[in-house]
Amino acid sequence: MAHTITLIADHLGSDAPRVVGTEYVVDALIAVDTVGDGGEPILLSSLGLSSVSAVHILGTNRPADYLVSTKILGDGSYYRMDGVNIVKDGFLLSFTSLDGTNATADNTDITNTNLRVRVHGQI
Repeated sequence: MAHTITLIADHLGSDAPRVVGTEYVVDALIAVDTVGDGGEPILLSSLGLSSVSAVHILGTNRPADYLVSTKILGDGSYYRMDGVNIVKDGFLLSFTSLDGTNATADNTDITNTNLRVRVHGQI
């Protein structure tokens, strides 16, 4: 499990969450090098948010290699990660190989896979 997140600045140069309607939105570039077991967890604190209502995957630099999606629970809510006895909200990125096997990329090196996402939520 390894990734870096770069917040993308708007036309005014701000990379902070900004208001859209009744919630906030953040654009980010996520560079994933390895995927952990079950997906790659993204903590909302790394985006400046405390809750998530929607995650949009806007694009990837490897569309022919992996289908990328977010994992949700049966009730439509996003996953919650439990680390060091503190529950933090976040979401999981799931990578499915498009090599004909349709295998999920768990514990896999996918160096130089970049995603652009837009995340809606509250600060």
